[in-house]
Amino acid sequence: MNKLQKNNKRFSNDSDYTELSDLYLGYSEKQCVQSIVTIPIDTNIKDASHYRHVANRIVNTQEGDIVEFEIHSNGGQYNGLTAILGALLRTNAHSIAYINGECHSAASMLALSCDEVQVSPFADMLVHFQSFGSVGKSSDIKAFVEHTHNNGAGVFRDIYEFFLTDAEIESCIDGKELWMDADEIIRRLEIREEMRDFVMQEMSEEDIEELLTEDEANGTVDDTDEVEDTPEVTVVKSKVSRKK
Repeated sequence: MNKLQKNNKRFSNDSDYTELSDLYLGYSEKQCVQSIVTIPIDTNIKDASHYRHVANRIVNTQEGDIVEFEIHSNGGQYNGLTAILGALLRTNAHSIAYINGECHSAASMLALSCDEVQVSPFADMLVHFQSFGSVGKSSDIKAFVEHTHNNGAGVFRDIYEFFLTDAEIESCIDGKELWMDADEIIRRLEIREEMRDFVMQEMSEEDIEELLTEDEANGTVDDTDEVEDTPEVTVVKSKVSRKK
């Protein structure tokens, strides 16, 4: 009997196999497919219709997928920005902003809305409030300007919260521009994360429950899913890193 035949003799019947298999821990295995969607933002941000296919692809990503933005842009149109931001709100995919160079105006708002931000040594950021114009009757222009300003100011405050101080936010809304290099961007991102963590630690269970109730009323929480009482249900935590 050769060596192979001798070893095989150990499995000559079911009882031998069962006895041996009990000695070792088994495991299960499944293969998962992950999509990584990379979107170059390397021109001025255009009209919303320009991002029709991009927005649709983002919406159709799933939890475990990654949406990457390669950003090198001077900013651009507000409605194009909101088309992308609206799509991000409708996906559970993880979003990453790579700030490779210029990240100005609307481009900075996109970067700060992502789950993770990576900053190149060549990055710089310009923060300022939106610009717009209108033509028509005086009363119509006045109503349009007031509405657009108030609506834009609310979005501006939400996106730059903790990245800018309250005083800086209000000064930008009043017309000031802020310039930042890579080190300053990273410093402010780190402060923002510290502030978000602090706020979540200070929140009571009643505060979190109230926020969850608001989300459920707005249709952003699935009734069939069990919602864990963790910071991630209300605040998207960013990972800040310097890109080599």
